[in-house]
Amino acid sequence: MVERLVGDEELKAIDDLARAWGEVCRRFQVPLDYNGEARADVFYGLQSLEGALRDRYVEVLEPSMLCLLHVVYASTSMLERHLWPQEMARLDEKIREAVHQASQPGAKTYTLEEVRERIRSRTKLAAKD
Repeated sequence: MVERLVGDEELKAIDDLARAWGEVCRRFQVPLDYNGEARADVFYGLQSLEGALRDRYVEVLEPSMLCLLHVVYASTSMLERHLWPQEMARLDEKIREAVHQASQPGAKTYTLEEVRERIRSRTKLAAKD
């Protein structure tokens, strides 16, 4: 006999999450037939969702949204590495260079609030277009 690891409440929460995820996938064009293979259509749908989550998180600062943003970001990053490995290697090098420059004495730094404000400003400008 297999011991049940989760109760009815947890199963209901999982079912609710699956229904909500299906709706999110439809709205952001993430294919529901995704089976784990690296596919560009999945990447672009998740990237769209990631942008919306990031912009919304900056507005509301909801911790669960930040957690979800990290999960989606990790997924898009892995897909991107599989789909475009040469481009990712080039970007990795640019990141290493930027980190090196940022670690130099006198380099400009930003607080978290400054970064959030820049994102809010960008979001407001995009909404006007």
